[in-house]
Amino acid sequence: MEYKRLFIVMLIVLAADQLSKILIRAFLPMGQKLWLIKPVLSFTHTTNTGAAFGLLKDGNLMLIWVSLIAFGLMLYYYDRFEEKMRIYVALISGAILGNLADRVFLGHVTDFIDFQMWPVFNIADSCLVISVAMLVIYTLKN
Repeated sequence: MEYKRLFIVMLIVLAADQLSKILIRAFLPMGQKLWLIKPVLSFTHTTNTGAAFGLLKDGNLMLIWVSLIAFGLMLYYYDRFEEKMRIYVALISGAILGNLADRVFLGHVTDFIDFQMWPVFNIADSCLVISVAMLVIYTLKN
């Protein structure tokens, strides 16, 4: 995948993530739940000042720096990834940008996808976890 595709995928992830968070902040009050499939799945408006699963709570500044470094490394090493792995790198990069935007402009990350038995997350988190898992699986298989 060339750089043009990298930026297109990153922008799609960033746009989907930010648009969904804007809608949640605009139409679902903080702490409120909107059931999609009761009692399994809801949109629950919450925020997170740490990393995934509540780790590093109130570590926003450190996580901004970690995100910037990770994003920079993804771009720097992009050409060294195999062609089939580059889609995962693009998805991870878009996810990093989505949560980074929240951290920089809001001081926290907006989360809303709530499966009740799992910590609340967002579209960027989903892209990040799935892409890292696929990258690991691809690497182990080859």
